[in-house]
Amino acid sequence: MFNVFETTLRQKLANLGKTNDDIINWIKKDNFKGNIKEKRVDKYERYERNIKQIKLPDFQHIELRDLLKFLGDVYPSFKMNKEKIQTIINIRNNIMHNKDISSRQSTTIDINKEMLYERKDYEKFIKGYDIIIEQLIKLQK
Repeated sequence: MFNVFETTLRQKLANLGKTNDDIINWIKKDNFKGNIKEKRVDKYERYERNIKQIKLPDFQHIELRDLLKFLGDVYPSFKMNKEKIQTIINIRNNIMHNKDISSRQSTTIDINKEMLYERKDYEKFIKGYDIIIEQLIKLQK
């Protein structure tokens, strides 16, 4: 499902006529509020270098966080707050890096604890999954 989300995200940008150059120019124009200038410059220089070295379809070298923020600026109905973006990033990283979505509960003799893993972590994952579905529906409009 996440692959469909990322693919649809990139396709939406292409359908809007956007290219790698557009997102790099967006980064250059100080659209990274709160980031220091050196970080921003390093980021777009790294993107430009990677794009020149390895030919891939547009947006393949761009980090998901930047794609989400950029699309929110060029397609306002997709705009998300920082919390939603971070939730999507966390889920993506858990899936792509094969990480557990939940931490183990502390060792306990409490007979009422039936689960080996923390329920709150599963709830965060489900909340994030719902955000991804919600945003995927917006992308497909």
